[in-house]
Amino acid sequence: MFDHHLAMRGTSHDRAPLAVRERMAIGPDRLPAALARLGTAASEVVIVSTCNRTEVYVWTGAAADGPALLDAFFADWFGLSRGDLDPTVQDLSGPDAVRHLFRVASGLESLVLGEPQILGQLRDALDHARAAGTAGPHLSRLVTEALRIGKRARSETGIARNRTSIAHAAVAVAARHPIGLAGRRVA
Repeated sequence: MFDHHLAMRGTSHDRAPLAVRERMAIGPDRLPAALARLGTAASEVVIVSTCNRTEVYVWTGAAADGPALLDAFFADWFGLSRGDLDPTVQDLSGPDAVRHLFRVASGLESLVLGEPQILGQLRDALDHARAAGTAGPHLSRLVTEALRIGKRARSETGIARNRTSIAHAAVAVAARHPIGLAGRRVA
């Protein structure tokens, strides 16, 4: 089902510095307009935009349409040509895009391995796409399956055993520092 009509372009913490990620972020206030813009050319669109990643998933009528559509969107929306984006973006299609989304949902692509916030962020992305009318049967099924897999990864593996967030990781590192945290306060 998830053949090469699916295309994804995105960037994340492991590909781009903060300045690039900030430039490519699509906040909740701009998300409906971005979905509407893409929705005029793609059959289905879901955009995942968090502090550490922006990924645009499109389902198109033909395999060749996805990359061209994403080139046009990134040029118009962000003012970035394909050349500007290399090597800070990742382009995937078909099964590779599906596998990537499942890894994202499972917390394997997170800055802090296994962080659970991504499940809520994926759910929000699907809700926004549904509200905009851009989440059709293919992407709705794909994201719903990714959510199921992400939950399963957390319940059947040790990936979510410890509290996982950037804040928790920072506290753990600070606690191991020779000076320690005793008597310290964060204002």
